[in-house]
Amino acid sequence: QVGNRETGSGDSVSNRILSTLLNELDGLEDTGHVVCIAATNRPEMIDAALLRPGRLGNLIYVPPPSEAARVEILRIHTQDMQLSADVSLAHLAELTPGFTGADIEGLCREAALTALRENIDATQVTLPHFVDVLPLFSGNLQDTAMYEAFAG
Repeated sequence: QVGNRETGSGDSVSNRILSTLLNELDGLEDTGHVVCIAATNRPEMIDAALLRPGRLGNLIYVPPPSEAARVEILRIHTQDMQLSADVSLAHLAELTPGFTGADIEGLCREAALTALRENIDATQVTLPHFVDVLPLFSGNLQDTAMYEAFAG
């Protein structure tokens, strides 16, 4: 873990990398035409020194996809699947609040694999295939609340 000195878990290599990163970020404003963008799904692990103005001082929260966006993500990840008539992408989107694009991709992949495990000659993925694998994926609304609080 490179982003935090305060946990006590960082070894000397991590501390040196963090120190070097902080020094490099300090010089970026003087260059004029360089923008540094960082992303994390563990904001609580970021060293406060990284978040100072002039380093990574501007926080932008990117929320999980909306229900409408989840429908589109589901459409992308099911476009090569034969879905049975009981599968409604809008309904699946309703069942997946807080899911990321990666969660939705995994959901679609696992639903298809479940259909094949059930019947190697399966030609369609059904709603129960999706519902059965929903618990395997996070869609963690608790994390969403934490990220929103972190970003202010």
